[in-house]
Amino acid sequence: MQTKLSQVLRDTDNTKWDSTAIKYFLNLAVQEFAEFLSLECGGNWFIASTDTNIVSGTQEYSLPADCLAVREFEWRGGSYNYALQEVQFRDRHSRETANLVPSDFSYRWYIRNNKVGISPTPAQNYTAGLRTHYHQQHTTLSSDGDTPDFPTNFHFAPIYRAAMHALHLDEEDDSQIVREWALAKLRAKRTLSRRVRSGTRYVKDHSDRGR
Repeated sequence: MQTKLSQVLRDTDNTKWDSTAIKYFLNLAVQEFAEFLSLECGGNWFIASTDTNIVSGTQEYSLPADCLAVREFEWRGGSYNYALQEVQFRDRHSRETANLVPSDFSYRWYIRNNKVGISPTPAQNYTAGLRTHYHQQHTTLSSDGDTPDFPTNFHFAPIYRAAMHALHLDEEDDSQIVREWALAKLRAKRTLSRRVRSGTRYVKDHSDRGR
């Protein structure tokens, strides 16, 4: 893909954009297109789940390092299993609850400082007590032969997007490339879309709200 990008940029000898720049633009574009697929073409792309141990008295836990967007947090402590409810940071101690669960279980979640907070604060330890369902960031492409983890007929899309980044930085005319990128996204949305789950969202930080 790096070679193809150099061809699109008409710089096959890498005099204007060296291999480091080509790799940077390409990975930036791959991540952007993967994000587009995850968040605008349905909820079934780059899905992962991971379990976190719940520690008594600990309210906030680190998100997965490769988390792009949260789908759902699931309480799995004790004999209970249910989805947690998203709240604003300022509302984490609200007495209202939509779940009839024991008082020492958590049933709300919020994001703050790249961590998930759960409320009420758990009163016991639970192994793998919190399950995070999320969309992953795309892995970095290292060599020319590496390809993205989406359908092969859309591998061209990030090449055009990467070319846009390069040409814009160099203040060159990128109007044709812009059109190709827009068409690629349109085709993807028409052919790859699935029904989006209402729980899918960007990771949001509520740390500056209503302390």
